[in-house]
Amino acid sequence: MRKLLFLSLCLMLMLSVPAYASSKDMLDTVVSLHGNGLTKEELAKQVAALSQETGMTEDEILNQIHSELLVAVQSATPERPAMTLKSSSSGGGSGGTYQLHSSRKGTFFYQPASTLFVNHGHIGIYYTTTTIVEAANPSSGVRRVSINGRMVESGSRIMTARTTTTTQDSQAADWANGKVGNSYNNNFAINRSCGGSSFNCSQLVWCAFMQVANVDLDGNGGLGVYPNDIRDSSRVSTLRTY
Repeated sequence: MRKLLFLSLCLMLMLSVPAYASSKDMLDTVVSLHGNGLTKEELAKQVAALSQETGMTEDEILNQIHSELLVAVQSATPERPAMTLKSSSSGGGSGGTYQLHSSRKGTFFYQPASTLFVNHGHIGIYYTTTTIVEAANPSSGVRRVSINGRMVESGSRIMTARTTTTTQDSQAADWANGKVGNSYNNNFAINRSCGGSSFNCSQLVWCAFMQVANVDLDGNGGLGVYPNDIRDSSRVSTLRTY
């Protein structure tokens, strides 16, 4: 209980950054909220590059990132423990209680996954009815695995894009599969780009549909595409809920 109260106090302090906070303070806050291995140096470099590209100030970019992260914080609760994907010979699991079902090629699944109390979620795309392609973690990168043994928890979903054809869905899955072996991108905060060699889970799925069908599955259109953004997009329908 003491640990929970301490973490809650830390979270409140991170959320209460004053409007006059310096860029350095905001970098620290964003990195603390973001988690996932993102470093302040990596974030600062990408924020500076985005500022040059868009003409937005670095403070404007950081404030927008912070606002998106607050939504993730507000959608999580202390009762939901942190959850990480674990590798195994069967393709991994999440420690949940429900076996992930098979689905059509080009559909995708979402499962809750939290860092501290920030509910980032996790997402992957079906390459065949029984295999998925996902950007798993820094050690595994982008991989193709069997759903055998993949256990998900309550709140997980199997979903499909609403405005694409089955051919486009299949092509999106092929695009994602073409990235198998690529490295993992720690940065969810600025990931609406598809030309690099590193991907995180929601970036991979978002890029697959943007590149193949020019369909934007980002539900809020912010600088970062989080798994929750795809889950909540009006361009997505839920096929199964766990």
